[in-house]
Amino acid sequence: MSTTNPVAQKIERYLNQYSPLHQIFLVDALIKVSKAVVEHQEEMKQNMKEHIVTLEAWIKCAQDALEEFKEYNK
Repeated sequence: MSTTNPVAQKIERYLNQYSPLHQIFLVDALIKVSKAVVEHQEEMKQNMKEHIVTLEAWIKCAQDALEEFKEYNK
């Protein structure tokens, strides 16, 4: 993966530069946050009223992440 997006570049560098444990850490964090978003949708409605991203889009991203990493989501 090669990108010009600076955030994506940092993530790519992090994944390539450090040990496999760092990769597991990042995937585990993504899964945990995604689960929290999906499980606490009602509570998030109030917190995301003035957020730059809609709650629906945030939930969709969380669902996509959980689907992508479902074999690690146990």
